[in-house]
Amino acid sequence: MDNEKIVHEGLDYLKSFEWVDSLDRYRVDFCLPGVVALLSVEISAVSNEVDRELWVVSGDLPDAYFVKDQAKTASRALAVYCDLMEAWVECVRSNGDFSQVYPVEAQPSAANAEMLESRINFIRSEVIPSIAP
Repeated sequence: MDNEKIVHEGLDYLKSFEWVDSLDRYRVDFCLPGVVALLSVEISAVSNEVDRELWVVSGDLPDAYFVKDQAKTASRALAVYCDLMEAWVECVRSNGDFSQVYPVEAQPSAANAEMLESRINFIRSEVIPSIAP
C-alpha cells in the first residue's frame, strides 16, 4: 500500500459519512506506507453542528476520525487513536458494551483484538516517538 493509496482510503472513509458534504482540504501529517496514515482534514458539513476540522487515521488498521480539538499535534492524535482502539480491544476481552467504545469495523473476536493490539503497540513504541516534538 503506497502513500497515495493509504491517503485516499482515509479520505474515502471520511466521505462515506452522510454528514460530510465535501472535503475542503487535507494535509498528510504522517504516513508510513502500508501501516498508518494520519490526515488533518477540513470538511464542509451538512449541518453547522458538525465539527469541520478532523483527524483521520487509515492504513492496515481500523479507520477512524475524531475532532482536532482532542489533539493539537500529530503525535497526540496518534495517541488518541491508540486510546480509542485500546478501549475496543479491552471491550472485546471483557465482553463489554460496544456502544461505549469507538465503532470498529471488525468482528469483535480475540484474534482481531490481538492483531489490533499489536498494531497499537507498534504505533506507541515506534511511530509516536519518531514524530513527537
